[in-house]
Amino acid sequence: MKRIVGIMVVVAALASFAFIGCAEKSTATSGTQVREITVMAPSMGPVPRGSAEVEAAVNAISEREIGVRIKLSFMDVGGYLDQIGLIMNSQEKVDLFLTLPAGPAGFAMMTSQNQFMDIGDLVDQYGQDLVKATDEVMNGFAYALKVNGKLLAISGFYDKALMMHYAARKGLPDKHGISIEDIRNLDDITGVLSKFKEAKPNMSGILPMDVDSAIMDSAGGLCLIDFDKPVAIDLMGETWVKAAVAFLNKDPYKVVNWYRSDEFKTLLGYARKWYLAGYMYKDATIRLLPKITTTHNF
Repeated sequence: MKRIVGIMVVVAALASFAFIGCAEKSTATSGTQVREITVMAPSMGPVPRGSAEVEAAVNAISEREIGVRIKLSFMDVGGYLDQIGLIMNSQEKVDLFLTLPAGPAGFAMMTSQNQFMDIGDLVDQYGQDLVKATDEVMNGFAYALKVNGKLLAISGFYDKALMMHYAARKGLPDKHGISIEDIRNLDDITGVLSKFKEAKPNMSGILPMDVDSAIMDSAGGLCLIDFDKPVAIDLMGETWVKAAVAFLNKDPYKVVNWYRSDEFKTLLGYARKWYLAGYMYKDATIRLLPKITTTHNF
């Protein structure tokens, strides 16, 4: 197990989410013999180009430093969701793998099914370089995935800030005397949309990224009404329905109905106002983005 925790430092840079120590013990043991561990991750299509070269480069370090050879195993993300539970239940060899934000391969779901081992003592003893590297991204984040005092996963090494934005056609803000720095809340956005609509009455401004997207929502865990005072929301592992949430700025231990909250009511009010004013493209839910960007929106 020492080798598994040690190699997590090298491999974690390949991931966007968390690599997990599985409930099944690894075959890696101490000694001079090189042991192989299997690392599984989802792929958005075919096996990523260059993965063999990445595997070889990692192994050139890991075999020399900690006596571990890594085998990278990729699976199409659709099959990954369905197969990861079967792999765990069948005791198929896998030492580390990526969880996803939600669903059967989500951290919350798999934690509730007791499918992960506690790696806290191992990280404390052998993984302090890993902790240091994670702290450079966000202090204390290496231990963020503790559940009931047990460390069940290590977060991926990446910036934790959400990048959220509104997009407009190039040159429109300057043309209409709009300063981006002055847009600080949804009232300001309303003013911008009003100016655009006045200049181009046959066009709309707000549309979803695709047919299934929501226009007004909690946007990945943040509710932005006043941009200087974002409301952080714990979505409880959900990525679509988002009914049960906790407001981290208020009472992080109280679960409430998002659709009955004042924040959702406020967002809904803006959405209705924008729709009635013609700021939203009224057929956006039935037409795909490539067909509407060039002719219908600003």
